[in-house]
Amino acid sequence: MFNKVFGMLTRENYVDVLTRVAVRAVISKDNKVLMIHNNKGDYKFPGGGIETGESHQETLEREVREESGYSIQGSTCLMGSVIERRIDQLDCDRLFEMESFYYSCQIGDTQEEQMLDAYEEDLEMKPMWVTLDEAITNNENLRHENTNHWIERELYVLKVLRDKDKDKD
Repeated sequence: MFNKVFGMLTRENYVDVLTRVAVRAVISKDNKVLMIHNNKGDYKFPGGGIETGESHQETLEREVREESGYSIQGSTCLMGSVIERRIDQLDCDRLFEMESFYYSCQIGDTQEEQMLDAYEEDLEMKPMWVTLDEAITNNENLRHENTNHWIERELYVLKVLRDKDKDKD
């Protein structure tokens, strides 16, 4: 299990805190991971925010299906979580806190059409199978010019997964 907090800000310093909870799928096959690539060039794990009344499992199933076209098969296993804290983009007096839970998942062989939200379509999100090293190198090369807020979070998790794989050898 991994647990990481990004951002030096603490909740105690803010009266107004906007909290969002999300789930992310870690899907591996043939020494590659399923990532979502976008027109800014970076990779992220499939996943997204939990909607009212949804469980983590239901959100994983919905988000993986929407972003990648694949369906989760069988059980999932919690691998860890990452908390990101930063000043809210819309209100400088508010703290934005995102907690992302990462789950190991298996998918079926059949891939259907994506069902992207408008902002995901604008980013031209596409599922791609890449090695951990390819995703890490790619995201590291973009980390200082990329405006996607998730790049540091995803780099951290990708490196944790790579280090875990190295420990197996």
